[in-house]
Amino acid sequence: FSIVIDRQLRPHEVPAAQAGELTALLGLRDTTMALLTVEAASGQDTPELDVLRNQLNREYDAYAARYGPINRVTVRRTGRVDTDPTTGGQSERLARLRPPQGGFRADPHAPAVYALEHYDASNGAATKATIMRGRVIAPRAPRLGADTPADAVAICLDNFGEVRLAEVARLLGQDDHRARVALTGLVFNDPQRPGHLVPAPAYLSGNVRAKLLAAEQASRVSV
Repeated sequence: FSIVIDRQLRPHEVPAAQAGELTALLGLRDTTMALLTVEAASGQDTPELDVLRNQLNREYDAYAARYGPINRVTVRRTGRVDTDPTTGGQSERLARLRPPQGGFRADPHAPAVYALEHYDASNGAATKATIMRGRVIAPRAPRLGADTPADAVAICLDNFGEVRLAEVARLLGQDDHRARVALTGLVFNDPQRPGHLVPAPAYLSGNVRAKLLAAEQASRVSV
């Protein structure tokens, strides 16, 4: 297992007793995210959706049969009591403990996995969420235009994970040259990857000295 810390891939040590459950949870995560991606991509109920949904149900059933509900808790007595300020009555304070699950809660997509079921902590019962039997999200309508260059950058990042000049130009209704001028201050040219645009927050963070040196070298070469 690995985990990303400060943009670096580091080993994630997991006790042997939790490794199997963590593996199962990661499988549920991957299938859940794949299903949500396909749902968002098209409004058609394609065979791929059925395959992924059936796979998710199988994986969830196998997990629940072996480990129990994903959101399960263990109730433990604390030896303390709470006093009602109005009536003066006392009640025992109980602690609800969640299983460690190999540290899965630190995963960015863990909430999507925990949302696969509705869990009743009072009786320990869990029922499958709607995603197990039908569509839960509608596909996003394509954006036909953007009001500002900043909006165009945001749309590009949302759709493609990067800034594409041709797409920005289309969204703004301009040619590539005018669109690039409009993006001044919002993006920077990556000197190590010609033609690649980097959003300002990403370009102006990290090892900025190395980036400045690369830009200066690229400038000397172009001259």
